[in-house]
Amino acid sequence: MKTPSPLSQVANELNVLEGACGAVFAYGGRIVGFDLFDQPSTLTRLWPKLVRAYAIDARVAPEDAPRVSADQVQGWLASAPEARTETFKSPGLGEDLRFESNTLQGACLQVEEGRPVHVEVFAR
Repeated sequence: MKTPSPLSQVANELNVLEGACGAVFAYGGRIVGFDLFDQPSTLTRLWPKLVRAYAIDARVAPEDAPRVSADQVQGWLASAPEARTETFKSPGLGEDLRFESNTLQGACLQVEEGRPVHVEVFAR
């Protein structure tokens, strides 16, 4: 029987909360990013890939770092509306929004006015 890779083990141990459309990822005592999708089924489908992608970097993070609190996450997310935003025509459907501030940078694919399909944000 083949032994699962460490990345696959992490992906199998972390589960999507029922009804969730997104997740904030933190390790090494700091917030690293978040992904938000249009509906829970999209997050569920992409969850293993997301977890493996973040877990690659988390492997080199210090294990003894303090945990990130819910208040820290809320404060970081609250800074998002302050970001400078640019809008571009997407190569496919919709618009591509790019945003940047002192604390984060990211992108959003929006197919209808005000309705994002995927938002990805990384801490700076």
